[in-house]
This record gives sequence, C-alpha cells and structure tokens, in this order.
Amino acid sequence: AKGLLKLAALTTPLICYRARELLLYRNMPKQSDSRLPWRSVWSSREQSLAVLRLPRLVSRSYLERLVHSLQQQCAGTATRLLDFSKVKHIEISAHQEFFSLATLLRNPDNAISMLGLTAAVSRELAACRVMDVLGESDSGNPLNALSNTTGNERYQAPTCKSYMMGATGLVFLAGRVDGPGLARMGFVETLQHSARDRTCIIDFRDVSLLESSAIAELYPLITSIQASEKGQILISGAGPNVRQMFRMSGLAQPVRFIDDSSLLAHIATEDMTND
Repeated sequence: AKGLLKLAALTTPLICYRARELLLYRNMPKQSDSRLPWRSVWSSREQSLAVLRLPRLVSRSYLERLVHSLQQQCAGTATRLLDFSKVKHIEISAHQEFFSLATLLRNPDNAISMLGLTAAVSRELAACRVMDVLGESDSGNPLNALSNTTGNERYQAPTCKSYMMGATGLVFLAGRVDGPGLARMGFVETLQHSARDRTCIIDFRDVSLLESSAIAELYPLITSIQASEKGQILISGAGPNVRQMFRMSGLAQPVRFIDDSSLLAHIATEDMTND
C-alpha cells in the first residue's frame, strides 16, 4: 500500500502535465524549420557570442536538433545563450533530451547557459523531475568565458576587456583598480563616449581591490551619464567589498547594481536588435 501511494505521488504530476499538454497545446503550431535561428551578437577571431531564442512550444524534434547543434560546436570558441523567455510549454516527450543538454552544460569546456525560464515552465519541469537532471551547475556560465581572466591578473595592474554591441557595451575590469590605472587606460574618456547613447555595463567580478582613487575617477562620469538620461551605466559582478566602496563614496544611490541573470538578459535582447 505504501508503494502504491508513493507511485501515485510520483506519477500524478506527470499525468497532470500530460493532460494539460493535450488540452492547451495540442493545436499550437510547432517549429518546422530545420535551421535553428542562432543570432550572432558579438564575434572576433578568437571568440563568438550567439543567442538562440526558443519558440513558444518546444517539441522533441526541436530539442533534438538543438542538442545536436550544440554537440557540433567547437568547444572553447563559441559562447552560446539559450533564451527560454518566450517558452510556454515543453513537450513531455522532449524531456529525455535534457539528459544530453545537462551533460553539455556541465562540461567545463563548453560555454553554454540557459536563461529566462519562467516560473510556470520551471514548476512544470520540476514536477517532472527535469530540474533534478539540470541541477545548479554553473560550469557553463558564459560570463566566465567572456571575462576570460587568469588568477594572476586579479593581483596585477588593472586591465579591461570590452564588448560593444548594438545597444549595450559590456566592460570587464580585472586586477587592482585604482585611479592612475584607469587614467592610463583612458577608461573614463572611452566609457563617456560609449555611454552617450547606449547602456554600458561595468563588471567587477574579477576586481581584487577597488581603491578610492578609482571611485574618484568614476564618480563624475557616472553622475553625469545618469543625469543626462540619454545613456545608462549599470554595475554587475560587484561583491560585498566593491558595493561597500560605492556606498562609502555616495555613489550607491544613483548606481544600479544588476545580478548575472539580468546581465545575461541584457545580452540576450541584443539578438532582437541586431542581425
């Protein structure tokens, strides 16, 4: 009797999921095009960044093609974002493909990340135990590949790596960041020009020390850009020490801090504005 009760508890979510699929999504048109609509957001000779926005209804054949496409990519050269923000339903017959997708996500040689899973889709996948397969592994976090810093750089003079896209500029700072170092790079002047008509995101995840002299360099830039209302500067990857420096300088109020999910979402929206 206990075994039957456990079996009922395990299968009831699957039955409900399947019934909902038949009632609500049976007649929804499926993606028939065999070519996946990857959009290149940014690329160079060494690296590329592409986004795939999944359709409202994700069928088994679509997910099979997606997994096959990811398996064919050269590891270490392509950073790929899977945008689930428009997905309303994933066919129950497609769930087995998440085993292969999870293997790709956990591979440290791949730079693949899922984003935009809605609460409703997440609940359905969790009820069918798919989220157990995907887990919380972040080894495929594309931000690690984009920042692309070594451990030694975190303790050296400041360096930066930038990506300029259609509506967003992304700058990764690394090392010990001080005012003279920013001045030598011409950081403020370059960012002031870039932020006039776009959103610029400064990422501090690889900054080992943010000195007050760097805040003095950034203060007039950030306040002037925010006051102009034409551009915008966002801060990502900021740890407790970096946030404390901004609070002590009085910059915490006008500055908007964003988490990694918001940062990836900003990048993902580029695929709708650029071909």
